[in-house]
Amino acid sequence: MKNARQLAALAAIAAIILTATAVNATEGVSPGAGDRLTVIRDGCPTLSWGEVDGAAFYEVVAYRLPEGQDFAALAGFDLAETDEVLYTRVSGKATGWTPDHERCFAARGNFVWFVRAVFDDGDGLSADDWSQGLYFSVTAAPSAAEVRQALGVLQRYLAEGGGGTEELVGLISDVDAGPAHRTRNTATNKLTGRVLPGTAAIKGEQTDPTGETYGVYGVTNSSTDGSIGVVGEATAETGEASGVSGITASADGAGVIAFNAAGGTDLLLGAGDSSAHLTELGLTRWLPGAAAFDINNPDGAGSMTLRVDGVDVVTTATDRDALGDLGCASGEVAKWNGSQWVCGPDADSTYSNGNQLDLVGTTFNVVEGPDSGLDADTFDSHNSDHFATADHTHALTFGQNLPDKWICADCYLNGIDLMDTTLQYAYLRRSSLRGARFDRSDIRGADFYSADINHAIFVDGQLGRAQFSQADCGDALFNGAFLEFARFSAADLSGADFSDSNLSGATGLDSATLVGVVWANTTCPDGTNSDSNGMTCEGHLIP
Repeated sequence: MKNARQLAALAAIAAIILTATAVNATEGVSPGAGDRLTVIRDGCPTLSWGEVDGAAFYEVVAYRLPEGQDFAALAGFDLAETDEVLYTRVSGKATGWTPDHERCFAARGNFVWFVRAVFDDGDGLSADDWSQGLYFSVTAAPSAAEVRQALGVLQRYLAEGGGGTEELVGLISDVDAGPAHRTRNTATNKLTGRVLPGTAAIKGEQTDPTGETYGVYGVTNSSTDGSIGVVGEATAETGEASGVSGITASADGAGVIAFNAAGGTDLLLGAGDSSAHLTELGLTRWLPGAAAFDINNPDGAGSMTLRVDGVDVVTTATDRDALGDLGCASGEVAKWNGSQWVCGPDADSTYSNGNQLDLVGTTFNVVEGPDSGLDADTFDSHNSDHFATADHTHALTFGQNLPDKWICADCYLNGIDLMDTTLQYAYLRRSSLRGARFDRSDIRGADFYSADINHAIFVDGQLGRAQFSQADCGDALFNGAFLEFARFSAADLSGADFSDSNLSGATGLDSATLVGVVWANTTCPDGTNSDSNGMTCEGHLIP
């Protein structure tokens, strides 16, 4: 264990280092001094320190030092755990702490105390260095004989002046009776003449608005079931009788603090199996059936406002099931008339048939024909009978004015002739397009994802930003095609011909199958020419 001088030296070095790195160090203020032994009269002094920004809590520790030695000997004394007389943790918002009566410092004793800040960054705790030790001694309290002698002198003085001496006689009796009687009698005298407006078993009132002060502070170290730090019991059946009343004048404090450091119930309402358990997460009751928790305003106007996450929730004695209370008849619906809910006929359910739709009663039927606008119904002026089905293997020929954004997913269109066609952003996912002709067609942004386009022809086509990912493009002809920023992730391009095509910015070719691909005067994805790369774009497939 380091001695007090070593702790003081380490604290001084730490203070220099922390000051140089702009870190706040904990600094004790009073009582005591770091270079001498100061004398105090109160055995329960308030230990105070400088505030440290961001502190989660402070640790305070004090040791008893030998008596009858000069300061140099005390400063060099080796501190051991057996010399520790006080240790506590204090909230990071406080800059002082006063020990309760049972932990006050003994008279005629020499002491040194330290404080340090502890931080919580969410991943764990970290502590500041201990402050410089502050040394102090507590003066001896007068003996009972000395107190009796002083009171006797005062009694004679008052008798000679004609004053009353009954109170002094009582005090002298307290001194003669011993500490237990004196403490009990003094406490009783302090309460005499102060009657509370309502009967209370315990009332703790702390009007000091600063520091960490308590009206009532109860601590128990017992592990016995049912052990309680503070018990307040009012058995009166009339009047405003309260078991415990907590009052504070501090805006930062609380009348009553209920906190379970082990994560259990903070406040218990009632007793037995049906008691309510209040925690930071909510209110819980364990009941075999449905449970209700009422918030009432019996003396008000029948209503009050609750707020949940800042939003007002208005409750009244008659605010129940609004729809159920309306009693609407069959076929009626609830309608808001501007001030309240009322029942009315359901007269707003009207429908009208649109383009290529036939309405009979409440049933819609699709009417085939040109200009229907239905994706699966027509290609402009061509009836849907022209679609190829799985049992048709002949080639199909369509006009050259197909609509933009044509959608034909999972279609069977082998051998279809779409040369010189504008079909931007066509949606052809998973469709079968073996041997299809797209010569000179503008199909920029078209989606051929996972489509079968074996032996399809895209010669001189506009295919910028087209999607060919996971498509089967075996032996497809892309000669002279513009394929800027097209996507080929995991596509099978075995035997495909990219002669004279432009693949600038194209992506995914590094993951595609490129066995037997023809590269001739091809602009590679990175902007280089295949002829300059040994008649290949491999090695130049990433933009």
